[in-house]
Amino acid sequence: MDYFRICPMDHMLRFCFIWLLLNIFCQSASAGVNFSELRAIVNSEETSIEERLEALRAYVQENTRVDAEEFTELTEQFWSLELTTEQLAALAYCQARGFTNSSRPGSALALLDSVLALDEGRNFSQAALFDLYYERGRSQHRYNEAEKGWTKALSDFERALEIAESMGDLNAQVTAHDALGMVQDHFNNRQTANEHYSFIMQFSDREEKRAQARYNIALQFYKDRLTRDTALVYMLDAREMWKQSQNLKKVGLSTVSIANCYREKKQYSQAIEEYKYALEIGVATSPRVTCYEYLGFIASEQNRFEDAFDYFDKALKFDADQKNKRRAYINTKLGALYVKLGQPEKAQLLCTEMLTLVLNNDKLNDYRRATRLTDCYDCLADANFELNMYSDALKFRDLHDSSEQAFKMIDADEDAMLKMELFEYQDLREKEKRRIMDKQKDDQNKLLVLIVLLLIIFAIFITSRYRFTRKQSQLISTQRQQLQDRQKELIRANAELEIALNHKAVFLSNMSHEIRTPLNAIVGMSNLAAKEDMAEVAQKYLRNIVTASSNLIDIVNDILDFSKLEAGKLEIIQEPFSVADALEVAENVMRIPAEQKGLFFEVEGDSSLPQYLEGDASRLNQVLINLVGNAIKFTLDGGVTMKASVGSLPPLPKWCPTPSVQHSDWFIVRVVDTGIGIPADKLEKIFESFNQGDQLKTRKFGGTGLGLSISKQIVELQGGVIWVESVDGEGSTFAFALPALASSGGVNAEEAVSDDTEIGPLRILIAEDNPFNVIVTEDTLRSELKEVEIGKAENGRIAFEKVRDEEWDLVLMDIHMPEMSGLEATTAIRKLSNSKSETLIVAMTASVLREETDSYIRHGMNGFVPKPFQVEQLLSEIRRLKKETKQPPKKAPVTLPALRILIAEDNPFNVIVAEDTLRSEIPNVTIGKAVNGKEAFEAVRDGEWDLVLMDIAMPEMTGLEATSAIRKLSDPEKSSTTIIAMTASVLKEETDHYLQKGMDGFVPKPFKVEQLLGEIQRAHLSNT
Repeated sequence: MDYFRICPMDHMLRFCFIWLLLNIFCQSASAGVNFSELRAIVNSEETSIEERLEALRAYVQENTRVDAEEFTELTEQFWSLELTTEQLAALAYCQARGFTNSSRPGSALALLDSVLALDEGRNFSQAALFDLYYERGRSQHRYNEAEKGWTKALSDFERALEIAESMGDLNAQVTAHDALGMVQDHFNNRQTANEHYSFIMQFSDREEKRAQARYNIALQFYKDRLTRDTALVYMLDAREMWKQSQNLKKVGLSTVSIANCYREKKQYSQAIEEYKYALEIGVATSPRVTCYEYLGFIASEQNRFEDAFDYFDKALKFDADQKNKRRAYINTKLGALYVKLGQPEKAQLLCTEMLTLVLNNDKLNDYRRATRLTDCYDCLADANFELNMYSDALKFRDLHDSSEQAFKMIDADEDAMLKMELFEYQDLREKEKRRIMDKQKDDQNKLLVLIVLLLIIFAIFITSRYRFTRKQSQLISTQRQQLQDRQKELIRANAELEIALNHKAVFLSNMSHEIRTPLNAIVGMSNLAAKEDMAEVAQKYLRNIVTASSNLIDIVNDILDFSKLEAGKLEIIQEPFSVADALEVAENVMRIPAEQKGLFFEVEGDSSLPQYLEGDASRLNQVLINLVGNAIKFTLDGGVTMKASVGSLPPLPKWCPTPSVQHSDWFIVRVVDTGIGIPADKLEKIFESFNQGDQLKTRKFGGTGLGLSISKQIVELQGGVIWVESVDGEGSTFAFALPALASSGGVNAEEAVSDDTEIGPLRILIAEDNPFNVIVTEDTLRSELKEVEIGKAENGRIAFEKVRDEEWDLVLMDIHMPEMSGLEATTAIRKLSNSKSETLIVAMTASVLREETDSYIRHGMNGFVPKPFQVEQLLSEIRRLKKETKQPPKKAPVTLPALRILIAEDNPFNVIVAEDTLRSEIPNVTIGKAVNGKEAFEAVRDGEWDLVLMDIAMPEMTGLEATSAIRKLSDPEKSSTTIIAMTASVLKEETDHYLQKGMDGFVPKPFKVEQLLGEIQRAHLSNT
């Protein structure tokens, strides 16, 4: 009941809540370890010895406080079995660790000594030796009866470190350095201990170990008054790391140390705040005593006497649970408080009582007795002085000085003994090294004799083989010539392959253009004809023409996307998008084909769906339309339902790989149909390229077999997963999950282009050399726009002249035209000296590769509409441009000085885009190029560059490797060259990694001009 009197109820509630959290955290942390299951595996005679030993190792490593008898029974059964060398070492390690964990280090030491004595005959592996030496070091310093246990532990830990370094095992090195730091702490060798802890901070991949190493270094700095500020910084960093890992115990201990730092610096307000924070999060009893004791001391220093008495009282109450370890120290501070209040009699009485207790306590060693007597005599001296008992005060002051001198001498003696022990250890190490060197010399002499004998035998063997070798020389020469010829053929074939790959992009562009150009006329004229009154049969034929043309466009798009994915060039952007809009687009596009087949089509969005998410909306729509289109295609009766929700990842089929990233929330879409279904043995292969499941059933439905493969790769590029569940003949459910990256907003409502925006009267010039496409475009515009005046130009030169000499609001510009191409005509128009240079120009072309569409914008065009075009798509682009012409520019242009910029990029299209953008935006810019990371490094090393635009994935040397090499250059100006990463890899952990590796900035691909220029300005100016 005394405890509840001194502890307010709100504190009690806090303590209970924190205890509950700790319980939950500990249970969740250990949830992954089933000790009953591990014991069952260890005892199972049907399981292999290797698996049983692995379970034994897991059991003893996870359960740090093993039951001695139970663990002995688990391990003893293995000694009667036939064990290999490695199994014997593993068993000895496990049993010794169990002994040490159950407070039997002597048994562990005896076992390890006997096993290590077998090393020369058994030849243990380095990994096994590391475990054995490390564990023996642990048992050495914990075994009180071991002579020079700490010195022997130091020897074993250093041997373990040597083994870890020879293996190149970084985790093992971290473990050994941690143990060595602890031992050097014991020997008061602060500098060496800090070197070990610094290694852990630099190389450990575990947050907990780095935090502990930082805290250990802080404790070393705390011992010196001059480095106490540094200690405080390290402690604050360590506590923050422990907070992130939710280690409340470590947070509490570090908070007490931080409070002590502030108290030593007399920053009492910060110290009080930290002591109270430590008490609030529920530290153990011993640090709780420290908190109350020093809160009382500070209150006394600040003349808050009631608070001081209250804190000292609480400290004494909690210290009673610790067997009154600090009772003398606390009471002497309480006595000093009485003296300060003018009550020296109470102080004299209290300190006399404490003096009697200390003198009669036989359990105290000389050092602790001397420190406690020092405090008691100091308090009695002050009390007697205040009572005008000067002779007694002087006597107690002399006794105080004697006690203080005594514990300082004990300190010095212990320090000298530690140094002597360490010196003896170093001497023994030197002797051991000399012994090893002498042994190595003897071994070398023996080896030399053996080598001489082997050389003699070898000479005899060579002589006997000479004739045979001469006979074989001609055959070897012939084979060598054949290999050289084969190598030349491979080099020639490789060169031809590179040429073919370079032509592939050109082929895909031409193929797309040549197919889309006539399709534009076919689709356009069919749509226009469908508006006329004609027979039902003709209307049916026209619908079939449009459907067939759309299928052909889908096939072309699938082939282009598949080729990009195959080459690793498909780009995924990350930007806010409206979830409702994405679902609505898929619904609007796919409702018509569903209704044409007499199927129902429903979209169900969960109420928990956020308004906006981060991602690639166009690629999401591509996947949605692909899956819904497939469902409609293979469904004859019933219908299709698309369901969208946000939540945890559902259970996946066994054949489905897990996502490449881990997230708590996922954007999940399911497309459920009542179609023909998929056989169970085809589910795993349904997402393979050119695979349509059961060919006999699906042949009549058509398609390339690429849609699902493309969808799978698009989903996986965004860190998601796609799968299918189906019953043959009963329908299928295709589903995918993407990381639900929440976004605070998407497109500004004021910036969105409304479909009913009034376009108004327009004068539109159609620049097109294909007469059919001219007819389609003209008739479409006249049928959709009320007040429109149409002009025509059959090549780029005529288009330029008409814009120069006449007034036009908008030019629909084809790209591939005779005499002057669309790009050349656009460039010429932009160079006009009057306002006609700002005429709106929209590219209308069948060339739709990303590199090509980027080039259109770079050459000055305002927009892009692919052929064959959709009417709404064309009208939407016209509305957007009309709206933009009415709005002032949002941002002032970025101004940059003349710069020398090196473009490190292996993709020629990206090089062209970056170079032309820089030349058009930066005056007097000097451009250099490097096709790989090695060339980029050499260019910076040998030249003078202000800035490098560095791609990440490049041959010979990656962008990160090149950046690391540049930062190591001896010339400080070149090593500090501004480097900006340009890559399509835009995940947060990746971009942070670029900056950690020495890059100064980051621009995602595809880049926006303002974004690129702004990052160049920011990174370069901040670097200079």
